[in-house]
Formats: sequence, structure tokens, C-alpha cells
Amino acid sequence: MPFHWLRMGAQIIGVLGSLLAAEGLLRIATFVSSVGGHDAKFYYFGLFVVVCTVLALFAALLGRFNRLAKYATLVGLLGAGGLLLASPGLPVIFQALLGIILAIIGIVSIRLPPKLQTTVA
Repeated sequence: MPFHWLRMGAQIIGVLGSLLAAEGLLRIATFVSSVGGHDAKFYYFGLFVVVCTVLALFAALLGRFNRLAKYATLVGLLGAGGLLLASPGLPVIFQALLGIILAIIGIVSIRLPPKLQTTVA
């Protein structure tokens, strides 16, 4: 376990990046919905994914973590980042993208317990 502190540091950076992305996504979603844009629901989806990522990273910091939750969170973050790449180039979008990249680093750094090997006698 020589990299335990490095992994924990990456997860804490992932939490901070998720909070950065959540703030940026909330700002852009409220801006888009205030000017009558109908695509605000995509930004709210990204906000939901990022908040779930914060909860997942806290769960990983506090104890055991589920393999399905790790990969579902990773796929959600990649989807939210892909949706942000197709949006207009506002500075808040870049803030949210940076936060999502940091959150992806945090999710990838989660170490999962090894699979149990069952033997059939």
C-alpha cells in the first residue's frame, strides 16, 4: 500500500474538482434557462452527475466502494463532459470541464477490492 496517500489525495482533488464543476454547471444552467433556452436540462443532467460523483468519492474515502458505482459514475462523467464539449465557448463551460476532468482523475484513482474467487468442489 505505498500509494495509499497518493490515491487519497487524488480522491480529495476529485471532490474539489466536482464541486468546481457543480458550481459552473449551476451557473450555466441558470443562465441558459433565464434566456429561454430549452437545453438547460442537459446542464442539469451534468449537475446531477457531478453531485453523484461527490457522494461517490466521499463513499470511497470513507470505506468500501462498489465496482458498478465506480464505472457508472465514470460513464456519467464522460457523458457530461461530452455534452459540455458541444456547448458554446463560455468561460463557465471551461470551468465545468476542468472540474469534470479533476473528478474523472478522482474516480479513476479509486482502488476496488479484488474479486472473490469461488471454487466449485
